[in-house]
Amino acid sequence: MSRKNFQIKGIESTTDLLTGRAGLAPFQKYLNETGLLDCLSREFSSLKKNSKGLSVSDFFNQMLCWLMDGTSRHISSFNQLKNDEAYAATIGTSESDMASSYSIERMCEKFTKFHEPKLRDILLTFCIALMKHEKPKTLEFSVDSMVMSNDYAKQQQGLKSTYKKTYGYHPMQIVWHGLVLDGIFRSGEKPSNEINKTISMIDRLVQKVRREFGNTVTMIFRLDGGYYDQRIVEYFEEENIAFILSGKIFNHVKAAVESASDDDWQEHQKGKVCWRVCELGLRSKSWSKFYRGFYTQQMCHDDGQFLLDFARPSNLILTNIGVNEKVLENMGPKEQSLWLTPDQIIKSHHGRGADELPHRALKDLGFESLPFKRFNQNMAIYQCMILTLAVFEGFKRTILHDIIPVSSYATTVRRAFFDIAGKICRHSNKTILKVRKCVLVRLEFDKVWNRSCSPPIQIL
Repeated sequence: MSRKNFQIKGIESTTDLLTGRAGLAPFQKYLNETGLLDCLSREFSSLKKNSKGLSVSDFFNQMLCWLMDGTSRHISSFNQLKNDEAYAATIGTSESDMASSYSIERMCEKFTKFHEPKLRDILLTFCIALMKHEKPKTLEFSVDSMVMSNDYAKQQQGLKSTYKKTYGYHPMQIVWHGLVLDGIFRSGEKPSNEINKTISMIDRLVQKVRREFGNTVTMIFRLDGGYYDQRIVEYFEEENIAFILSGKIFNHVKAAVESASDDDWQEHQKGKVCWRVCELGLRSKSWSKFYRGFYTQQMCHDDGQFLLDFARPSNLILTNIGVNEKVLENMGPKEQSLWLTPDQIIKSHHGRGADELPHRALKDLGFESLPFKRFNQNMAIYQCMILTLAVFEGFKRTILHDIIPVSSYATTVRRAFFDIAGKICRHSNKTILKVRKCVLVRLEFDKVWNRSCSPPIQIL
Protein backbone atom coordinates (compact mmCIF):
# COMPACT_ATOMS: atom_id res chain seq x y z
CA MET A 1 0.00 0.00 0.00
CA SER A 2 1.27 3.47 -0.87
CA ARG A 3 2.77 5.57 1.86
CA LYS A 4 0.44 8.42 0.88
CA ASN A 5 -2.50 6.46 2.27
CA PHE A 6 -1.03 6.83 5.78
CA GLN A 7 -0.23 10.52 5.62
CA ILE A 8 -2.31 13.08 7.52
CA LYS A 9 -4.72 14.88 5.21
CA GLY A 10 -6.19 17.49 7.56
CA ILE A 11 -6.61 18.88 11.07
CA GLU A 12 -9.76 18.81 13.20
CA SER A 13 -10.56 19.58 16.83
CA THR A 14 -11.89 17.12 19.39
CA THR A 15 -13.74 17.42 22.66
CA ASP A 16 -11.92 14.39 24.08
CA LEU A 17 -9.76 15.10 27.15
CA LEU A 18 -6.27 14.39 25.83
CA THR A 19 -3.14 15.01 27.86
CA GLY A 20 0.56 14.83 27.08
CA ARG A 21 1.44 14.55 30.79
CA ALA A 22 -0.30 11.32 31.73
CA GLY A 23 2.62 10.40 33.99
CA LEU A 24 1.76 13.30 36.29
CA ALA A 25 -1.40 11.50 37.39
CA PRO A 26 0.40 8.83 39.50
CA PHE A 27 2.73 11.51 40.87
CA GLN A 28 -0.21 13.67 41.98
CA LYS A 29 -1.91 10.62 43.47
CA TYR A 30 1.26 9.81 45.40
CA LEU A 31 1.50 13.44 46.55
CA ASN A 32 -2.06 13.33 47.82
CA GLU A 33 -1.96 9.88 49.44
CA THR A 34 1.20 10.60 51.44
CA GLY A 35 -0.85 13.15 53.38
CA LEU A 36 1.51 15.97 52.39
CA LEU A 37 -1.21 18.17 50.87
CA ASP A 38 -3.41 17.77 53.93
CA CYS A 39 -0.48 18.70 56.16
CA LEU A 40 0.34 21.79 54.08
CA SER A 41 -3.30 22.84 53.98
CA ARG A 42 -3.62 22.48 57.76
CA GLU A 43 -0.38 24.28 58.65
CA PHE A 44 -0.97 27.19 56.27
CA SER A 45 -4.71 27.63 56.71
CA SER A 46 -4.03 31.13 58.07
CA LEU A 47 -3.04 32.29 54.57
CA LYS A 48 -6.74 32.28 53.66
CA LYS A 49 -9.02 34.77 55.40
CA ASN A 50 -12.16 33.58 53.61
CA SER A 51 -13.35 30.81 51.31
CA LYS A 52 -13.12 32.87 48.12
CA GLY A 53 -10.36 32.36 45.58
CA LEU A 54 -7.62 29.75 45.41
CA SER A 55 -7.51 27.37 48.38
CA VAL A 56 -4.26 26.56 50.15
CA SER A 57 -4.50 22.90 49.15
CA ASP A 58 -5.04 23.78 45.47
CA PHE A 59 -2.15 26.24 45.58
CA PHE A 60 0.36 23.66 46.83
CA ASN A 61 -1.05 20.91 44.61
CA GLN A 62 -0.76 23.02 41.46
CA MET A 63 2.57 24.57 42.45
CA LEU A 64 4.26 21.22 43.14
CA CYS A 65 2.80 19.62 40.00
CA TRP A 66 3.85 22.66 37.93
CA LEU A 67 7.40 22.40 39.26
CA MET A 68 7.45 18.67 38.61
CA ASP A 69 6.10 19.16 35.09
CA GLY A 70 8.92 21.59 34.33
CA THR A 71 7.51 22.78 30.99
CA SER A 72 7.94 26.44 31.93
CA ARG A 73 9.62 28.45 34.68
CA HIS A 74 7.40 31.47 34.07
CA ILE A 75 4.46 32.09 36.41
CA SER A 76 2.47 33.36 33.42
CA SER A 77 2.21 29.75 32.18
CA PHE A 78 -0.48 29.20 34.83
CA ASN A 79 -2.81 31.27 32.60
CA GLN A 80 -2.46 28.66 29.85
CA LEU A 81 -2.92 25.73 32.23
CA LYS A 82 -6.04 27.34 33.69
CA ASN A 83 -7.87 26.79 30.39
CA ASP A 84 -6.62 23.22 29.93
CA GLU A 85 -9.34 20.92 31.23
CA ALA A 86 -7.28 17.81 30.48
CA TYR A 87 -4.33 19.08 32.55
CA ALA A 88 -6.72 19.91 35.40
CA ALA A 89 -8.11 16.37 35.32
CA THR A 90 -4.57 14.93 35.22
CA ILE A 91 -3.61 16.65 38.50
CA GLY A 92 -6.95 15.89 40.16
CA THR A 93 -8.39 19.42 40.10
CA SER A 94 -11.65 20.79 38.73
CA GLU A 95 -11.31 23.33 35.94
CA SER A 96 -12.99 26.03 38.08
CA ASP A 97 -10.32 25.59 40.78
CA MET A 98 -7.36 26.04 38.43
CA ALA A 99 -5.15 28.99 39.37
CA SER A 100 -4.24 31.95 37.21
CA SER A 101 -0.82 33.56 37.38
CA TYR A 102 -2.38 36.43 39.34
CA SER A 103 -3.80 34.12 42.03
CA ILE A 104 -0.45 32.31 42.34
CA GLU A 105 1.38 35.61 42.72
CA ARG A 106 -1.16 36.89 45.25
CA MET A 107 -0.84 33.71 47.33
CA CYS A 108 2.97 33.94 47.30
CA GLU A 109 2.70 37.54 48.52
CA LYS A 110 1.13 36.26 51.74
CA PHE A 111 4.25 34.32 52.75
CA THR A 112 6.53 35.97 55.29
CA LYS A 113 9.79 34.97 56.95
CA PHE A 114 7.73 33.41 59.76
CA HIS A 115 6.30 30.84 57.32
CA GLU A 116 9.71 29.48 56.31
CA PRO A 117 10.23 27.43 59.53
CA LYS A 118 6.85 25.73 58.95
CA LEU A 119 7.78 24.82 55.39
CA ARG A 120 11.12 23.49 56.62
CA ASP A 121 9.40 21.42 59.33
CA ILE A 122 7.08 19.78 56.81
CA LEU A 123 9.98 19.08 54.45
CA LEU A 124 12.01 17.48 57.24
CA THR A 125 9.03 15.43 58.42
CA PHE A 126 8.59 14.01 54.91
CA CYS A 127 12.33 13.33 54.53
CA ILE A 128 12.49 11.60 57.93
CA ALA A 129 9.62 9.34 56.82
CA LEU A 130 11.62 8.46 53.70
CA MET A 131 14.74 7.83 55.78
CA LYS A 132 12.80 5.49 58.11
CA HIS A 133 11.53 3.60 55.07
CA GLU A 134 15.12 2.99 53.91
CA LYS A 135 16.18 1.95 57.46
CA PRO A 136 19.79 3.23 57.49
CA LYS A 137 22.14 2.29 60.34
CA THR A 138 24.52 5.19 59.72
CA LEU A 139 23.42 8.64 58.58
CA GLU A 140 26.07 10.70 56.79
CA PHE A 141 24.90 14.29 56.42
CA SER A 142 26.57 17.11 54.52
CA VAL A 143 26.19 20.82 55.27
CA ASP A 144 26.88 23.17 52.39
CA SER A 145 25.62 26.27 50.61
CA MET A 146 24.39 26.61 47.02
CA VAL A 147 24.57 29.63 44.73
CA MET A 148 21.47 30.39 42.65
CA SER A 149 22.62 32.72 39.88
CA ASN A 150 20.05 35.38 38.98
CA ASP A 151 22.13 37.81 36.92
CA TYR A 152 19.36 38.86 34.56
CA ALA A 153 17.17 40.53 37.26
CA LYS A 154 19.31 42.61 39.57
CA GLN A 155 16.38 44.57 41.04
CA GLN A 156 15.11 41.65 43.10
CA GLN A 157 15.17 41.97 46.88
CA GLY A 158 18.10 40.14 48.46
CA LEU A 159 19.87 39.75 45.12
CA LYS A 160 23.52 40.37 45.96
CA SER A 161 26.90 39.47 44.57
CA THR A 162 27.82 35.93 45.70
CA TYR A 163 31.28 34.50 46.31
CA LYS A 164 31.12 33.11 42.75
CA LYS A 165 30.98 36.71 41.44
CA THR A 166 27.43 36.36 40.13
CA TYR A 167 24.28 38.06 41.39
CA GLY A 168 21.86 35.70 43.02
CA TYR A 169 20.77 33.98 46.21
CA HIS A 170 22.85 31.79 48.51
CA PRO A 171 20.73 29.25 50.44
CA MET A 172 22.33 26.94 53.02
CA GLN A 173 21.28 23.27 52.90
CA ILE A 174 21.74 19.90 54.59
CA VAL A 175 21.72 16.86 52.31
CA TRP A 176 21.61 13.13 52.87
CA HIS A 177 21.84 10.37 50.28
CA GLY A 178 20.84 12.58 47.36
CA LEU A 179 18.07 14.30 49.31
CA VAL A 180 17.88 17.93 50.46
CA LEU A 181 16.63 17.59 54.04
CA ASP A 182 16.58 21.26 54.96
CA GLY A 183 17.26 24.63 53.40
CA ILE A 184 17.38 28.24 54.52
CA PHE A 185 16.80 30.84 51.80
CA ARG A 186 19.37 33.63 52.06
CA SER A 187 20.48 36.68 50.12
CA GLY A 188 23.53 36.41 47.91
CA GLU A 189 26.12 38.16 50.07
CA LYS A 190 25.68 35.82 53.04
CA PRO A 191 28.81 33.76 53.86
CA SER A 192 28.79 29.98 53.94
CA ASN A 193 29.41 29.86 57.66
CA GLU A 194 26.78 31.91 59.41
CA ILE A 195 27.69 30.07 62.59
CA ASN A 196 24.54 30.66 64.65
CA LYS A 197 22.26 29.65 61.76
CA THR A 198 24.47 26.66 60.96
CA ILE A 199 24.40 25.33 64.51
CA SER A 200 20.66 25.98 64.82
CA MET A 201 20.02 24.17 61.55
CA ILE A 202 22.14 21.16 62.52
CA ASP A 203 20.65 20.98 66.03
CA ARG A 204 17.13 21.04 64.64
CA LEU A 205 17.94 18.03 62.44
CA VAL A 206 19.77 16.20 65.23
CA GLN A 207 16.89 16.53 67.70
CA LYS A 208 14.35 15.42 65.09
CA VAL A 209 16.42 12.36 64.12
CA ARG A 210 16.90 11.39 67.77
CA ARG A 211 13.16 11.66 68.45
CA GLU A 212 12.32 9.49 65.45
CA PHE A 213 15.18 6.96 65.54
CA GLY A 214 16.21 6.94 69.19
CA ASN A 215 19.72 5.56 69.70
CA THR A 216 19.60 3.12 66.82
CA VAL A 217 21.58 5.18 64.30
CA THR A 218 24.93 6.95 64.19
CA MET A 219 25.10 10.46 62.74
CA ILE A 220 28.20 11.71 60.92
CA PHE A 221 28.37 15.27 59.58
CA ARG A 222 30.65 16.26 56.71
CA LEU A 223 31.53 19.94 56.32
CA ASP A 224 33.88 21.93 54.12
CA GLY A 225 36.47 24.50 55.20
CA GLY A 226 33.89 27.28 55.34
CA TYR A 227 32.60 25.74 58.59
CA TYR A 228 36.01 25.42 60.25
CA ASP A 229 35.02 27.10 63.49
CA GLN A 230 35.52 26.28 67.15
CA ARG A 231 31.84 26.80 68.00
CA ILE A 232 30.69 24.17 65.49
CA VAL A 233 33.32 21.69 66.70
CA GLU A 234 32.30 22.27 70.32
CA TYR A 235 28.64 21.69 69.45
CA PHE A 236 29.44 18.28 67.94
CA GLU A 237 31.51 17.38 70.98
CA GLU A 238 28.75 18.37 73.42
CA GLU A 239 26.17 16.36 71.47
CA ASN A 240 28.55 13.40 70.95
CA ILE A 241 28.15 13.51 67.17
CA ALA A 242 30.88 12.54 64.72
CA PHE A 243 32.17 15.16 62.31
CA ILE A 244 34.56 15.09 59.37
CA LEU A 245 35.66 18.64 58.64
CA SER A 246 37.90 20.18 56.00
CA GLY A 247 40.60 22.03 57.90
CA LYS A 248 42.76 24.99 57.07
CA ILE A 249 46.47 24.59 56.51
CA PHE A 250 47.89 27.18 58.90
CA ASN A 251 51.61 27.57 59.66
CA HIS A 252 51.49 25.26 62.70
CA VAL A 253 49.98 22.55 60.48
CA LYS A 254 52.75 22.97 57.92
CA ALA A 255 55.33 22.76 60.70
CA ALA A 256 53.79 19.53 62.03
CA VAL A 257 53.79 17.99 58.55
CA GLU A 258 57.38 18.98 57.87
CA SER A 259 58.53 17.41 61.14
CA ALA A 260 56.81 14.08 60.34
CA SER A 261 59.11 11.16 59.55
CA ASP A 262 58.79 8.91 56.51
CA ASP A 263 57.24 6.20 58.69
CA ASP A 264 54.33 8.54 59.52
CA TRP A 265 53.15 8.59 55.90
CA GLN A 266 50.68 6.08 54.43
CA GLU A 267 49.01 5.63 51.06
CA HIS A 268 45.34 5.95 50.22
CA GLN A 269 44.14 4.90 46.79
CA LYS A 270 40.86 5.16 44.91
CA GLY A 271 40.99 3.75 41.40
CA LYS A 272 44.07 5.17 39.74
CA VAL A 273 44.26 8.19 42.05
CA CYS A 274 46.72 7.94 44.92
CA TRP A 275 47.25 10.15 47.98
CA ARG A 276 50.00 10.33 50.58
CA VAL A 277 48.46 10.61 54.05
CA CYS A 278 50.00 11.74 57.31
CA GLU A 279 47.97 11.39 60.52
CA LEU A 280 48.49 14.12 63.12
CA GLY A 281 47.04 15.35 66.38
CA LEU A 282 45.88 18.90 65.68
CA ARG A 283 44.00 21.83 67.11
CA SER A 284 43.82 25.54 66.40
CA LYS A 285 45.61 27.82 68.84
CA SER A 286 42.47 28.83 70.76
CA TRP A 287 41.00 25.30 70.89
CA SER A 288 41.09 23.37 74.14
CA LYS A 289 41.25 19.89 72.63
CA PHE A 290 43.27 17.97 70.06
CA TYR A 291 41.55 16.08 67.24
CA ARG A 292 42.67 13.58 64.65
CA GLY A 293 44.01 15.32 61.58
CA PHE A 294 44.86 13.81 58.20
CA TYR A 295 47.10 15.79 55.87
CA THR A 296 46.58 14.42 52.34
CA GLN A 297 48.64 15.11 49.25
CA GLN A 298 47.46 13.91 45.85
CA MET A 299 50.22 12.10 43.99
CA CYS A 300 48.66 11.40 40.58
CA HIS A 301 45.76 12.27 38.25
CA ASP A 302 42.80 10.07 37.30
CA ASP A 303 44.78 8.88 34.30
CA GLY A 304 47.55 7.55 36.55
CA GLN A 305 50.13 10.22 35.67
CA PHE A 306 52.17 11.38 38.67
CA LEU A 307 52.28 15.04 39.66
CA LEU A 308 55.39 17.09 40.32
CA ASP A 309 56.01 18.21 43.91
CA PHE A 310 54.90 21.81 43.39
CA ALA A 311 51.67 20.73 41.60
CA ARG A 312 50.37 18.32 44.23
CA PRO A 313 47.13 19.61 45.83
CA SER A 314 47.03 19.24 49.61
CA ASN A 315 44.12 19.03 52.00
CA LEU A 316 43.55 18.75 55.74
CA ILE A 317 40.81 16.63 57.31
CA LEU A 318 39.84 17.03 60.97
CA THR A 319 37.63 14.58 62.87
CA ASN A 320 36.62 13.54 66.38
CA ILE A 321 36.23 9.90 65.32
CA GLY A 322 38.75 8.00 67.45
CA VAL A 323 38.92 10.87 69.96
CA ASN A 324 35.39 10.90 71.35
CA GLU A 325 34.39 7.29 72.02
CA LYS A 326 30.69 8.11 72.32
CA VAL A 327 30.21 9.22 68.70
CA LEU A 328 30.33 5.61 67.41
CA GLU A 329 28.77 3.86 70.42
CA ASN A 330 25.62 2.90 68.45
CA MET A 331 27.68 0.97 65.89
CA GLY A 332 28.55 -2.68 66.09
CA PRO A 333 32.20 -3.68 66.77
CA LYS A 334 32.86 -4.46 63.10
CA GLU A 335 31.54 -1.11 61.89
CA GLN A 336 33.41 0.76 64.62
CA SER A 337 36.72 -0.80 63.66
CA LEU A 338 36.07 0.15 60.02
CA TRP A 339 35.25 3.80 60.79
CA LEU A 340 38.31 4.18 63.02
CA THR A 341 40.63 3.51 60.06
CA PRO A 342 42.10 6.47 58.14
CA ASP A 343 40.93 4.97 54.84
CA GLN A 344 37.26 5.07 55.81
CA ILE A 345 37.46 8.63 57.14
CA ILE A 346 39.25 9.86 54.00
CA LYS A 347 36.79 7.95 51.79
CA SER A 348 33.86 9.59 53.57
CA HIS A 349 35.46 13.03 53.20
CA HIS A 350 35.98 12.46 49.48
CA GLY A 351 32.28 11.58 49.30
CA ARG A 352 31.55 15.28 49.70
CA GLY A 353 31.85 15.51 45.92
CA ALA A 354 28.70 13.41 45.59
CA ASP A 355 27.01 15.66 48.15
CA GLU A 356 26.99 18.38 45.48
CA LEU A 357 24.72 16.28 43.25
CA PRO A 358 21.48 17.18 45.11
CA HIS A 359 22.23 20.83 44.29
CA ARG A 360 22.44 19.90 40.63
CA ALA A 361 19.27 17.81 40.96
CA LEU A 362 17.42 20.77 42.49
CA LYS A 363 18.44 23.08 39.66
CA ASP A 364 17.54 20.41 37.11
CA LEU A 365 14.08 20.01 38.61
CA GLY A 366 13.45 23.73 39.14
CA PHE A 367 15.41 26.83 38.19
CA GLU A 368 18.02 29.23 39.55
CA SER A 369 16.37 32.42 38.26
CA LEU A 370 13.46 33.00 40.61
CA PRO A 371 10.38 34.77 39.21
CA PHE A 372 9.42 37.46 41.75
CA LYS A 373 10.85 40.78 42.86
CA ARG A 374 10.09 40.39 46.56
CA PHE A 375 12.36 38.27 48.72
CA ASN A 376 9.60 36.41 50.62
CA GLN A 377 7.79 35.46 47.42
CA ASN A 378 10.99 33.92 46.05
CA MET A 379 11.53 32.21 49.41
CA ALA A 380 8.13 30.51 49.00
CA ILE A 381 9.09 29.33 45.49
CA TYR A 382 12.47 28.04 46.71
CA GLN A 383 10.89 26.11 49.59
CA CYS A 384 8.32 24.64 47.20
CA MET A 385 11.19 23.58 44.93
CA ILE A 386 13.05 21.63 47.62
CA LEU A 387 9.75 20.14 48.82
CA THR A 388 8.98 19.03 45.24
CA LEU A 389 12.46 17.50 45.00
CA ALA A 390 11.80 15.52 48.20
CA VAL A 391 8.47 14.23 46.87
CA PHE A 392 10.10 13.41 43.54
CA GLU A 393 12.88 11.46 45.29
CA GLY A 394 10.29 9.60 47.35
CA PHE A 395 8.29 8.84 44.19
CA LYS A 396 11.40 7.47 42.45
CA ARG A 397 12.60 5.40 45.40
CA THR A 398 9.30 3.87 46.48
CA ILE A 399 7.19 3.82 43.29
CA LEU A 400 9.47 3.84 40.23
CA HIS A 401 12.52 2.06 41.72
CA ASP A 402 12.26 -1.02 39.46
CA ILE A 403 11.16 0.88 36.34
CA ILE A 404 13.50 3.89 36.09
CA PRO A 405 16.97 4.13 37.70
CA VAL A 406 16.75 5.86 41.08
CA SER A 407 19.78 8.00 40.21
CA SER A 408 17.93 9.63 37.28
CA TYR A 409 17.47 13.39 37.29
CA ALA A 410 14.10 15.07 36.83
CA THR A 411 14.65 15.76 33.11
CA THR A 412 15.19 12.06 32.43
CA VAL A 413 12.11 10.97 34.38
CA ARG A 414 10.00 13.65 32.69
CA ARG A 415 10.91 12.41 29.23
CA ALA A 416 10.70 8.70 30.09
CA PHE A 417 7.64 8.64 32.37
CA PHE A 418 5.72 11.90 32.79
CA ASP A 419 5.56 12.96 29.13
CA ILE A 420 3.29 10.22 27.81
CA ALA A 421 -0.02 10.61 26.00
CA GLY A 422 -3.26 9.72 27.72
CA LYS A 423 -7.00 10.07 27.33
CA ILE A 424 -9.23 10.96 30.28
CA CYS A 425 -12.72 9.50 30.19
CA ARG A 426 -15.62 10.09 32.55
CA HIS A 427 -18.46 7.62 32.89
CA SER A 428 -20.44 5.97 35.72
CA ASN A 429 -19.29 8.72 38.11
CA LYS A 430 -15.68 7.67 37.54
CA THR A 431 -12.72 9.37 35.91
CA ILE A 432 -10.44 6.94 34.06
CA LEU A 433 -7.03 7.63 32.52
CA LYS A 434 -6.32 5.56 29.41
CA VAL A 435 -2.87 5.07 27.88
CA ARG A 436 -1.64 2.99 24.97
CA LYS A 437 -1.23 -0.70 25.72
CA CYS A 438 2.46 -0.62 24.79
CA VAL A 439 2.99 2.15 27.39
CA LEU A 440 0.96 0.26 29.97
CA VAL A 441 3.21 -2.77 29.50
CA ARG A 442 6.56 -0.96 29.09
CA LEU A 443 6.18 1.32 32.12
CA GLU A 444 4.00 -1.08 34.12
CA PHE A 445 1.65 1.85 34.47
CA ASP A 446 -1.09 -0.07 36.28
CA LYS A 447 1.41 -1.26 38.92
CA VAL A 448 2.73 2.29 39.35
CA TRP A 449 -0.80 3.57 39.83
CA ASN A 450 -1.62 0.95 42.46
CA ARG A 451 1.59 1.76 44.36
CA SER A 452 0.77 5.47 44.22
CA CYS A 453 -2.65 4.82 45.72
CA SER A 454 -1.08 3.25 48.82
CA PRO A 455 2.46 4.64 49.24
CA PRO A 456 4.71 3.28 52.01
CA ILE A 457 5.45 6.85 53.16
CA GLN A 458 2.71 8.75 54.93
CA ILE A 459 2.78 11.77 57.25
CA LEU A 460 0.09 12.95 59.61
